[in-house]
Amino acid sequence: MAEDIAQLAAKEGWDIRGIVGHSAGGAVALRLSTKLPGTPPVVAINPALQPFDGVAGLLFPMAARTIATMPFAVDIIRRTLVAPERARQLLAGTGSKIDAKGVALYARLLRERSHVEGALLMMAQWSLDGLLADLPKLETRALLLTGANDRTVPPISAVQAAARMRDAQVESLDGLGHLANEEAPEDVARRIEAFLSDPA
Repeated sequence: MAEDIAQLAAKEGWDIRGIVGHSAGGAVALRLSTKLPGTPPVVAINPALQPFDGVAGLLFPMAARTIATMPFAVDIIRRTLVAPERARQLLAGTGSKIDAKGVALYARLLRERSHVEGALLMMAQWSLDGLLADLPKLETRALLLTGANDRTVPPISAVQAAARMRDAQVESLDGLGHLANEEAPEDVARRIEAFLSDPA
């Protein structure tokens, strides 16, 4: 994914000065930074920097790949997710508090077949092995923002990853969950702007 984005950026002539990614996007942002001119700094919000453990690590990608290639299975999943109450339950499981409008938007997103299928295909190909092995070699300057209430990605995984990197810092977002950027957009935006505007 990072390679594809880097090629797109080169083709379009984008001068990327900083990258912001959330969850899996945080991991992609770190890898992408190494493929761009100047190694732009990265802000990763609740970055997914921990592989699935044990049997889950073997079975989850296999299950996602199987489901994504079976059209009827994708439709079954969509039907189980479209109800606003189901969307509300999923969001609550992230540790974030999302208002009714946000829940409705997520429910609408989950009705989009292309989105559900795309997410499953991404998970089917997901592997952190290379990135985790390269963390000590990354020259990327990074800020990892972690929601203290995140129930999706353990905040400690960002702390452990930062400790292995050359130039990374971690800031905790008290009272926020995995969707911290949606719960407190002004605070998160302020931290992003401050970090990316710092020439250090």
